[in-house]
Amino acid sequence: MSSVTDTSLSLTSSLPPTPPPSSGTSTISDSSTIEIENGEMALAARFINAFERLVEERLSDNHQTDVGDAGAQGKKSHAGRATTLAYKHVEEAWDDKAHKYKIVEATQSGAGGLDQYVFVARDRIDRTTKEKTTFIDIKSAILRDVLREGCRDFRSISLAGDTPSLDLKVIFHLRSFLRCRRDTAVTAQDTLSQRHLSLLVAYVEAAFESTDKQLCGLIQRNEITYALLWALFEPNIKVFTTCPGTDAPRCVLYNHYEEREELDGSKFFRLETRFLGTNGKFFGESTTRTKIPFFRGAKRIDFLPAYPLQYHWDYDGITQELIENGRRFISLAGIHHRQYKGTAFYVDDEGDIVKRHVDGRIMVDGVGFQEQNPGHPQSVVRKINPRQSTPTPTGTVNTSLQPSASHPFDFQAPCLYDQPCDGVKMPPVPSVSHPLEFQAPCLYDRPFDGVSPLPSVSHLPDFQAPSSDWTGLLSSDSKELENEDLLICGPTVLGFCLSRKAFLEFAVGHIRDIPWSPSSYDNVKLPEAQKKPIWALTQTYCSRDEDPTFRDFVQGKGRGINFLLYGPPGVGKTLTAETIAESCKLPLYTVAAGQIGVDPVRVESFLTTTFKIASRWKAILLIDEADVFLAQRSDNPQINALVSVFLRELEQFDGVLFLTTNRVQSFDEAMISRIHLALKYQPLDEEARKAVWKHFLDQAATSRGSPDAAKLADELADTVLNGREIRNTVFAAWSIAEYEGTVVQLSHLEDSIHAREQFQHDFHGAGVVENLHSYF
Repeated sequence: MSSVTDTSLSLTSSLPPTPPPSSGTSTISDSSTIEIENGEMALAARFINAFERLVEERLSDNHQTDVGDAGAQGKKSHAGRATTLAYKHVEEAWDDKAHKYKIVEATQSGAGGLDQYVFVARDRIDRTTKEKTTFIDIKSAILRDVLREGCRDFRSISLAGDTPSLDLKVIFHLRSFLRCRRDTAVTAQDTLSQRHLSLLVAYVEAAFESTDKQLCGLIQRNEITYALLWALFEPNIKVFTTCPGTDAPRCVLYNHYEEREELDGSKFFRLETRFLGTNGKFFGESTTRTKIPFFRGAKRIDFLPAYPLQYHWDYDGITQELIENGRRFISLAGIHHRQYKGTAFYVDDEGDIVKRHVDGRIMVDGVGFQEQNPGHPQSVVRKINPRQSTPTPTGTVNTSLQPSASHPFDFQAPCLYDQPCDGVKMPPVPSVSHPLEFQAPCLYDRPFDGVSPLPSVSHLPDFQAPSSDWTGLLSSDSKELENEDLLICGPTVLGFCLSRKAFLEFAVGHIRDIPWSPSSYDNVKLPEAQKKPIWALTQTYCSRDEDPTFRDFVQGKGRGINFLLYGPPGVGKTLTAETIAESCKLPLYTVAAGQIGVDPVRVESFLTTTFKIASRWKAILLIDEADVFLAQRSDNPQINALVSVFLRELEQFDGVLFLTTNRVQSFDEAMISRIHLALKYQPLDEEARKAVWKHFLDQAATSRGSPDAAKLADELADTVLNGREIRNTVFAAWSIAEYEGTVVQLSHLEDSIHAREQFQHDFHGAGVVENLHSYF
């Protein structure tokens, strides 16, 4: 039995007769006029042939194969192409000798070969899986141009060749479009177009008859099978899924799919999608992938890891949430200091997602993130401006292309073929909301497991297509974007966790404004003569111009303000830097000297990065316990190298720096000269201790009530403790009182103080020897 089938459809009876010319229409009878027009048409045909040969050489479709007598593409004239109103059905398989797919038992197809047919339906048998995939080889220029228009927004599909090929499953999603094109052909010239379109539509409907019946029953129950996932996802459809790192909801636009296998052989359906992302410099198109693992039987659509947004059980609610998240996403462009509580994540060197819980302040900074993590996946953002000139197939520049109101992506590159190449002008087609015309409202008669009924597809809000330009929006207001744009914004932003000292991705839905405490500096118990200079210097620096009047002889040097706070532990050195940052509403970037290390090369790299980031964020930089960098240089080469590196980086730092230390006996002279203000912190006197006691006791309310903070502070003021010890004592007393179900009382505080005194006695006094003897 031959595997090549010649199939012809009689279409004359189904088409309206060619309308005769109206009485007001003149006919051309002058032979010279006819010759001129024929000459112009011949010249136009030669130009089109030459142009299409050039396009085919550069943009040849990957699916195109050797199909019998068709020969090399683009080398034949259009004269004998699509002259037979029929299609040919052939099969092709892998030829081991030729190392390519070839048609099996190809028969003679007449003088025109396969090109004489309107299209060729080619069944390819996969060389390994033996699965069949049907491709439609388009021979008709009319069909080619109509499909180019229908596929203009379909990603990973090229119809630039003279006789392109298309997967039959792609045409499944174009049936409504093709019917509209068939039904709206009204002129005499369009009669041929209608016949070609009718032939293709009839073939596609027959090919998918059983698929339609099965799909209709599943959709009515809001279910789908793994084998029919391809039919569920129409190109450019909005897809609901979640962020794998934060579980935040998100919406993306579907490009195409692939069926792949894991290393263990299990299959999965991989969706290639796109969304509006940013790399911190501009907005543009980002891509992402989502897997749907293989499953047996039918599964609820809204139970899939990704599914069309219209099937979400709370469509209106999730749409509004996604739009609000989109507004946050746009508003967070640039550098922002914010509060965050929730899950954040990063991608490690193996490509695995590592989650972290964050409850604190963060810096949103896409550019800073990219500089420190240049290989991060979200770094790839394609910058596209549809209002700029775009190259056309001929190499000229088309400046008239504008974003189409029917296209779901504003940065979608315009189609190369705005007009059909062969002069076939097709009438406009009405917008089609969904290719599954049989898809009635997917509703259950009653809620499923307490879930609200699914919304009717016909009642879904019809958003306007995006009309704004994303490029250069970094400093613009998010109101410039339509809801359709905001809906597909990324669910996360790139930034830095100040408490974890780590670059992470943060869910925009968990980011909030900071509840500042602008009067917190008043709680620092320092003499006014010390507090005022710190505040004045910081305020002056923060309010100065970019090009200050007072500057060093060498440009770029000595632009920062350096404070040195020294004194015993627990007297408010660190608290000073923290409250200055809080009162000035600035980020506080804290670095412990132990994090920096002692290797000079690593220290230099660390300090360069730290100073650069702090200056970029206009942050208060606190280096706690910085003794090793302040020490007097001596015969120790490692210490000398560390001090030299620190001095060099400090000279170039443009920001506010606080250095704290418990000793000042061995400071390097060069370091002292770089300090703008050095303040000595004395142990707390009785009045200061009383204020500190009251401050922490005011916060020590239990479920039974608040303690008498003023009275307890008076009674404990003479106990010699530093500020940190007072805080720890109150916390221990509060914990015990909360456990006992009582208010914090003096006995709780005294028990904590006694335990601390006992430890101090053992640590500093004779108790050390006594404890040693207890082990024998």
